[in-house]
Amino acid sequence: AINFFTSSDQLYLNRGAHSLQVGVEVQRVQRNEAYTNYARGSQQFAGLAGFLAGTPTIFRAPLLSGSIVNDPHKGFRQVYFATFVQDDYKVRKNLTLNLGLRYEFMTAPTDVNNRLSNYYFQNDANGNPILVNTPRLGAPLFESHWKSFAPRVGFAWDPFGDGKMSVRGGAGIFYDQSLDAEFQFFTQNNAPYYSVVQVNNPPFPFGFSASGN
Repeated sequence: AINFFTSSDQLYLNRGAHSLQVGVEVQRVQRNEAYTNYARGSQQFAGLAGFLAGTPTIFRAPLLSGSIVNDPHKGFRQVYFATFVQDDYKVRKNLTLNLGLRYEFMTAPTDVNNRLSNYYFQNDANGNPILVNTPRLGAPLFESHWKSFAPRVGFAWDPFGDGKMSVRGGAGIFYDQSLDAEFQFFTQNNAPYYSVVQVNNPPFPFGFSASGN
């Protein structure tokens, strides 16, 4: 289940050649979810013959499924904040400039029980990134980016001033915030809060007999 609690407001002000807009939005995001790898077990076969004979080469299933240690449920919490200011400035009768600046950020995910686990990279002696095998536990899950300033500029120009032709253009910087699958699918089944047991050549055949029984 995902809950969004949002509060926002905007203010408009027209003064002479300027049309100003100012806005702000605050959002509280709650995600209570569970994504379980191999929830019902998984079998891997060497080929069609092994599948028909019911002799898997690998069996995987959650270890101690349902226990407190192996509980995949997470209660992720985040706060999103955004504000902007924009001025539509009528420089001349046939030329309007759109000037704006937006700022936004989203906090790193936390868990209501602080059961966070994430693998990370660390530079070796030569400065090359290597994956650390021991997960980092607890908040923050990752570092938030606090410098998401996004300027915008655009224009609308009537070259002949007769209202029959319009030339428009614009550019801006835009940011994507870390939501949903960006971190959930890659962290919910991490050790030590969730473990999967693997059995090679498990001794439980389920093959089809020649009689079809």
